[in-house]
Amino acid sequence: MLARIDVLDGNGRTIAQGRVDQCEPAPLGKAAAFDAALVEIAPETARTLALAYDYLRPLGVGSDALSDRMSLVLQTGRGPIRGVLVGIHADFNVKTASDSTYTLRAVHTFRAAESTRPGDSGAAVWDESGRLVGIHCGGLEGDPSGLSNAFFCAIDPIVEAFGVRVLTRASVTELTPIPPPAPPDAVAPPINGERELDVVARTIWGEAGELGAEAMRAVAAVILNRRAYGKWMGGTALEVCLRPYQFRCWDASSPAIHRMRLPPADDPALQQARTIAQVALAGGIVPDPTGGATRYHPEWVMPVWAEQRQPSAPSIAGLRFYRVE
Repeated sequence: MLARIDVLDGNGRTIAQGRVDQCEPAPLGKAAAFDAALVEIAPETARTLALAYDYLRPLGVGSDALSDRMSLVLQTGRGPIRGVLVGIHADFNVKTASDSTYTLRAVHTFRAAESTRPGDSGAAVWDESGRLVGIHCGGLEGDPSGLSNAFFCAIDPIVEAFGVRVLTRASVTELTPIPPPAPPDAVAPPINGERELDVVARTIWGEAGELGAEAMRAVAAVILNRRAYGKWMGGTALEVCLRPYQFRCWDASSPAIHRMRLPPADDPALQQARTIAQVALAGGIVPDPTGGATRYHPEWVMPVWAEQRQPSAPSIAGLRFYRVE
């Protein structure tokens, strides 16, 4: 179970990518204690999301105190929906959109103030005290009692099965906040030269190692252009390469992530990338084959940000380059 996952913001834009690490029920057709999945994303991305979306962090976690008629809040992507807990059901049969079925050993049904929609699955269910008590699974049609229109799985079995610790508003203080930018006249702290060289070389190799030297030189130029632009892209080549959402090869869902972390020392393409990185960090890529580009994408895909833009240079080994600030 290594399906790729796109993480979207409230406007439907992809802000990160990951992969499914664990999933229940697996396979469909079987009985399971809950319906949920654990998605792996890059640590830097997880940290950024935790700090950026503080309103999605609960005050506490636990489903042991769930009781009938308890007030609930469903945290959907379009805003919170209030509801009331109706009851718990055992051996609850679920039918999917593809007409396959599976059985959940225990689910909690509730009455939401408005009907849930496709895409709400996975939304957090909070109690009135701001505690995370469950994960929304789906809507109900034709409940004989007429009391329920949705159901969710309690959070405790999910946390226990996946072995995770839910980040709350209290525990987020354990994360080190991103320091403010230094004033222009401040002396920058020293950079570990070998570390920066290694990361830049791996980035060049991970992004274009299979496309040849010309493409690798172009990626190196983009790294330097982003460093020159600064701001959110990063003030050093090391920061540029490891900043979340920047280079696909460092994302947890990338097919290259494992070799990025432990690349073979005798890989010819990696050695070539290291040579290019040394040249780039020492004196730049001259002339710049990308025309000052700060972004690029493969020719066979067209991201939204590139739709109305003109490339800054001719395509290089199947990559199109753009100047985007």
